[in-house]
Amino acid sequence: MKRLLIASLCTIALSSFAFAEETDLVVVGSGGAGMSAALTAAQAGKKVIMLEKMPIIGGNTNRAEGGMNAARTLQQLEHGITHDSAMTMSLDAQKGGHYLNNPELTLALGENAKEAEAWMLSLGADFCHRMGRGGGQSVARGHGPCDGSAVGAHIMKLFYKTAKSIPGIEIRPSNKVTEVIVKDGKVAGVKVIDKDKKEYTIDSKAVVLATGGFGANAKMIESLRPEYKGFATTNHPGALGEGIDLGLRAGATLVDMREIQAHPTVVPVKGILISESMRGRGAYLVNQDGKRFINELLPRDIVAAGVLAQPTGKAWILIDNALVQKNKLAQGYIQQGLAVKGNNVEELAKGIGVPAANLKATM
Repeated sequence: MKRLLIASLCTIALSSFAFAEETDLVVVGSGGAGMSAALTAAQAGKKVIMLEKMPIIGGNTNRAEGGMNAARTLQQLEHGITHDSAMTMSLDAQKGGHYLNNPELTLALGENAKEAEAWMLSLGADFCHRMGRGGGQSVARGHGPCDGSAVGAHIMKLFYKTAKSIPGIEIRPSNKVTEVIVKDGKVAGVKVIDKDKKEYTIDSKAVVLATGGFGANAKMIESLRPEYKGFATTNHPGALGEGIDLGLRAGATLVDMREIQAHPTVVPVKGILISESMRGRGAYLVNQDGKRFINELLPRDIVAAGVLAQPTGKAWILIDNALVQKNKLAQGYIQQGLAVKGNNVEELAKGIGVPAANLKATM
């Protein structure tokens, strides 16, 4: 009896003591930024644990459609565009941001984007240079899948395939980080709750917070920008800003929290984004009077303000059959039932309920 009792007590004591896992790097968030960090570290021989609170990986990158901007790439040069530069890309970004951006960061983006694009090509990305200009671009520098399909899904499939081929990366969906551990003033790991609501700790030499923004947190957006109350979002439902709170509690500071952007072409209520690349390839906007009212290649916030200034606060985006035939994104919008079709201007005007004479004059 005494032996059994001692054995039972020892079992209880041992099972209640849990050891923390150890790794070189914890990456919080599995979108394009998190995946890039994890792959880069693993390729350098580091052990990486990637934690994603959602049941699927990819975050908002899964919803990115238009393309990746990069200056002075080989594809861009092959298209005869030799006058672009990192500084021009930086200045375009600064102008689009009303010169509120950090110029050192926009220049770093301009200088390093071509290497990032080359890295993705080395992993197997089917990227081509897209001749259309995005909003605010002075030069055509968009890159993406050669068939015109969405860039984000393509990148995430590529990154996931690459990650599965590297032994040093472990990806854990449905695992939410609840705290970044700080010891003696240095980040030392994370606390996590898994899909079964069990808590555990990972000791780590470094932590990368790549949790994205807070575009799906309507209350947070309204607190910072009341004029955006009631706006739909194209963000995935997990973009709630929890990573920002993790950083704050670990001693981080915040900048530019009010710089929230409204996208000009979104299907009302449904929150489905119509890619900027449509306007970059010749699509244009008309109001309910059938009149074009803005230069579609201006920066997004200016075009969005132009749409909201229309009497109905809405606009139609017009594309032609030539674009549809060669672009998978455009084909997808039609397949989703988001488009109204007409064989000529009069049919289209009737379909969208605008004056035919005005639309004909606009065309």
